[in-house]
Amino acid sequence: MLRHHLSRKCIQVTNLILVLIFSFPMALAAVYAYLAYEAEDVASLWIYGYDIYNKNYRAAVHFICSYTYFANCAGFPCHVTLSVCLLVHNYGYILIRMKKHLSTVHITDATVMHSRILEDYSIMEEKFRVLQDSLSFPLFLLLLICFLNLFTVLSAGLQLDIAAHHMVELCSCTVTGTAILFTLAYFCCKISDQAMEMKVTVGSFIDKHQFSYFKGVKDVFLLYRVEKKDVIYLSACGIINFKRNFLPSVVGTLFTYGLLISNLKVKRD
Repeated sequence: MLRHHLSRKCIQVTNLILVLIFSFPMALAAVYAYLAYEAEDVASLWIYGYDIYNKNYRAAVHFICSYTYFANCAGFPCHVTLSVCLLVHNYGYILIRMKKHLSTVHITDATVMHSRILEDYSIMEEKFRVLQDSLSFPLFLLLLICFLNLFTVLSAGLQLDIAAHHMVELCSCTVTGTAILFTLAYFCCKISDQAMEMKVTVGSFIDKHQFSYFKGVKDVFLLYRVEKKDVIYLSACGIINFKRNFLPSVVGTLFTYGLLISNLKVKRD
């Protein structure tokens, strides 16, 4: 069903993103193993203190263990984010289809279509409630991962000396946190915008047909029930709402914490 609603171009982009998600941990692990090749104490952290003196074996341990780490900390959250975005995109397709259908309804069909529009909107709203309940906790976990990753990178700025292989982990946290945050903000906030456009379309439909003299078209005033409904939006456990001002608030918060950490570093130096 989901594949049927996705265009061919969207499927190709999704497949490309999947390839990037699966390749990203492998690339990070390769860079990490290369930078930590000479470090003897790093391998012991992966294997609970066991010392490996052979450099080739140590490099293999670095690659395998770091790949497992990056696959779980970077690849898996990105994969879940992609799944969430596809679900939200599919729901947005339903809103767009309803809006296009409503804008093309002819005045002679209004007497028949107004009840159909109300029924379709009620079904759509019910599906959104299911989507909202299903994605509430996953969205909260994804946002928590984003904030922890980004605050880890910001707090690392207080350290005077950071090893080269640790920079790979910080880069992973930065890319993962930023990509997930902006992707969720774009797709989830777009739902509320599309719902608002739907209400505007309903309002235009009412204005267009309310003065019609055709028999029964006066029933179009029932669509006021749709126009007066609150704008729907996704939320993360009811704590964070994905509205239009979500992303500026997050960027402002991160910028503020970045300035505070920078001031702490200057005072300590």
